[in-house]
Amino acid sequence: MNSNKTESVDDVSSHMKSKEYNFPMLKDDGNVIADQFGAERTPEVFVVDNSTMTVVYHGRIDDNKEADKVTSNDLQNALNQFLSGSEIAVKETKAFGCSVKR
Repeated sequence: MNSNKTESVDDVSSHMKSKEYNFPMLKDDGNVIADQFGAERTPEVFVVDNSTMTVVYHGRIDDNKEADKVTSNDLQNALNQFLSGSEIAVKETKAFGCSVKR
């Protein structure tokens, strides 16, 4: 979900296509969702348990902007643990990136 006020739906779509993302992207007009979750960075991840509507993981996707230097896949680890019914070992990490433009 893109919450940057400065980027249009067309900008988001173009970025998605240029990066060849294989997942849907949505536009958060008016920063409604970002404000609800208190998002400050892009990217910043919130994994929500839909049965309790609670955030079970919040933070970064991984520990490096360069894919070949990643040593910790934080989001993948949290999702694997959550989906297996295990306790999430690391529930929060520090997200890094640009600030959400409001």
